[in-house]
Amino acid sequence: MLKKFIYYKLIFAIGDVFAKTNLAFYYREIKRLRILSSHEIIEWQNSQLKLLVRQAYYHTAYYKALFDNIGLHPNDIITKEDLKKLPILSKDTIIKNFDKFIPDNINKIPHIVAHTGGSTGLPLTFLLDKRSWSFCTANTLINRENCGWNIGDKHVVLGSSSLNISSQLTKKHKIYYFLKGKISLSGNSLTDEVCKKYIEIIKTKKIRHIYGYASAIYLLADFVLRNKIKISLNGCFTTSEKLTDLFRQTIKLAFHCKILDEYGANDGGITAFNYGNGLFFVGYNSIFNESHEKQFSLLLTDLTNHAFPLLNYEIGDIVGTPGEETSNDYNGQVFINLLGRTSEIIHLENGSNVSGPGFTVLFDSMPVDYYCLKKEGPNYIKCYIKKGNSYSQKHEDILIKNIKNQIGDAKLDIEYSDTIFYTKSGKRAYFIN
Repeated sequence: MLKKFIYYKLIFAIGDVFAKTNLAFYYREIKRLRILSSHEIIEWQNSQLKLLVRQAYYHTAYYKALFDNIGLHPNDIITKEDLKKLPILSKDTIIKNFDKFIPDNINKIPHIVAHTGGSTGLPLTFLLDKRSWSFCTANTLINRENCGWNIGDKHVVLGSSSLNISSQLTKKHKIYYFLKGKISLSGNSLTDEVCKKYIEIIKTKKIRHIYGYASAIYLLADFVLRNKIKISLNGCFTTSEKLTDLFRQTIKLAFHCKILDEYGANDGGITAFNYGNGLFFVGYNSIFNESHEKQFSLLLTDLTNHAFPLLNYEIGDIVGTPGEETSNDYNGQVFINLLGRTSEIIHLENGSNVSGPGFTVLFDSMPVDYYCLKKEGPNYIKCYIKKGNSYSQKHEDILIKNIKNQIGDAKLDIEYSDTIFYTKSGKRAYFIN
C-alpha cells in the first residue's frame, strides 16, 4: 500500500508536471466514471464530443472547410449518432491534408508527434494530445490492476524493441522503466534453449506477470507444458496480435493465471480489454457507432485528442457486434471478435520459432515499401520485398544477416516484387505461415 501511494500520489504528480501529462487526473477520473450508469457515461461523452467538434471546426482548416461545404455547424454534432453526418475519414485523406488537421492553437496543447506501423497499408504520422496518452495509459493501469498488478511490480516484457527498452534511451527514460519494474526480454526466435533461460529468470526474480506478444507468450507456455515445468503467475497481458483460443488455453494451462488481452491504437485513441468472456471493454475516451452487422469496420473518434482531431476515423480494424443474449455489466462500449490483428507462428524443422511482430522493427528503419515473410517449406523462408527509392545492397546484407539470425540454418530467399499479400479482413499481410 505504501508503494502504491508513492507511485499514484507522488511519482505520477511529479511526472505530470515535468512531462505536461495528466496521468494522475485521468487515473482518478476513470475510477469515477466506472461507477456511473451507462446513461451518465453517454452524457459525459457527449459533453466531451461537443468540445472536440468546436476545437475541430474553429481551429483546423480541414474541418472548417468540410463543415461549410456540407452545410453543417458544430451544434449539429451533439452525439455519436450525429457523427454519421460526416464522411468516413481515411488515412489517405489525413496524409494528403496533414497540415490542415493541425489546429492553429497547437502551441497551447501539450502533444507529441506519433506514428502508426502501417499494418493497414498506409503508415500514418499524427499529433498525439498528451491528454489522450494519459487517458489510455491510466485505463491500461486500472485494467491490469484487476489481474493483481500494480505499477512498480516487477514484470517481464516479452517482445521486440517496439515493446522493450532501447539501449539508446536517456537516463531519464531508463529511470522511468526501472521504476515501472520492467524486465525486457526478446520475443524473437524462442527456441527451447531461450525459453529455458527465460523461465529461470522468471523463477529467480519471482516474476508474477508477463506482458508481450500473444505468440511469444504462447511459445513460452508451450515450452512449460512440454517440459512439465511447475510455475504459476498472477497474470499475462497479451498484445499486438489476435489471441486465439489455442493461445489462451495453452497460456492458462501453463501459468494458471488470469489473461488480459489488450487492444490499443494511439491514432484512434482507443484502449480495449478482454478478460476472457469474448467482450472487449472500450475506454470511455474513444467512441464509435455500433453496427447491426455481425462484422464492421471501427470508425473511431478520440474525445481527448484536441491536438489532431479525427472524427469518424476508419482505423482499419474489423470487429464484431455482441448478440442481444450477451451478458454485459460494463457501462461503456464493447465489441467482440477482433479480426484485424493476425499473426501466424512459423515453426521450422531446425527448432526455430519466428513470429510476425519481431520483424516489424527490423524493417521499420529500412527503405522498404512493403515486405512479407512467407513459409514456403518445412525449413524454408522466402522474403518478398518491394524496394524503396534508396534501397541498396547494404540494406539487403543487413536484412539477410538479421533474418538468418532468427531462422538459423533454414533456407532463405529474397524476392523483389511489387506483389502485396492481403489478409481476409483486407489488411496487408506481412507474415504468412
